[in-house]
Amino acid sequence: MTDRLAIFRDTGWGTRLSTAASAHIEDYVFSPDEGSDHELNEWEKMLVQDFLASLFSQDSFSDLLQEAARGMKAGGMDPEGHDLSRAGEG
Repeated sequence: MTDRLAIFRDTGWGTRLSTAASAHIEDYVFSPDEGSDHELNEWEKMLVQDFLASLFSQDSFSDLLQEAARGMKAGGMDPEGHDLSRAGEG
């Protein structure tokens, strides 16, 4: 098994992606038909937030994120971000 990258550090790619998706929910408007926009109420936002948390915790989805992160790392990017818990060490 391939080692897992720490993409869910505070500044990691996984965390940044999850945070961006969660922030989008605040402004999201459901538009099934032209002229029938529906702004999500708090209950609906909570359901979508729960879905996102569940999605990011699924092995199959996490494996895809890890695969992408390994490609990013191989290309010279830092998908893990800084380890803020170790700030000031060294």
